[in-house]
Amino acid sequence: MKNIIFDFDGTLADSAKGIVFTEWELLKELGLPHRSEEQICNAIGLPLAEALRVGGNIPAEMLDRASERFHSLFFEIAPQHIVLFPTVKETLERLQELGIPMAIATSRGRDSLDFLLDTLGIARFFTLCIAAKDVEKHKPEPEPVLKIMEKMSWKPEETLVVGDTTFDILMGKRAGCPTVGVTYGNHSREILLGAEPSYLADSFEKILSII
Repeated sequence: MKNIIFDFDGTLADSAKGIVFTEWELLKELGLPHRSEEQICNAIGLPLAEALRVGGNIPAEMLDRASERFHSLFFEIAPQHIVLFPTVKETLERLQELGIPMAIATSRGRDSLDFLLDTLGIARFFTLCIAAKDVEKHKPEPEPVLKIMEKMSWKPEETLVVGDTTFDILMGKRAGCPTVGVTYGNHSREILLGAEPSYLADSFEKILSII
């Protein structure tokens, strides 16, 4: 593998609690029924409105207002709960030393992505980041990966796509890339196996042995 495309939430950053706490507050404000942490986490990785519909069971007619309010609440509630997973920074440093170009494909908004990359101290590792508004068709469609490869002149067979959800794995496979499912994120090992990733990784540093 010559290049790597990473998902952000659940792969690089442990953002689940920040997202869950934000969504719980949102549901409370909207007067909607409580949802479990598992229900919310299973939808992480989808574009925001879809994640709120699936994970929060928010009615379609409320999604525009809910998405706007979630965005505001996120910056108030989530950052203090978001950290890098173990060995992420050290592994990114090693990959950079090895001359491996790296990019991010996420369904997160550009402003929150840039804020978190800077806050967590890892922005410098990524040549290109594709966020929600940079594409028309989101995960699990392949457009985010295809757009990165086109801009960077990367070949699919040389580009590893790494993520924690079936949405990431299907995105990578549909773009013709080998994939890695990390098992410590928002989808379990069993759910990930259903998408048939090329590899599974129980820890982030295992990517070094895969490449």
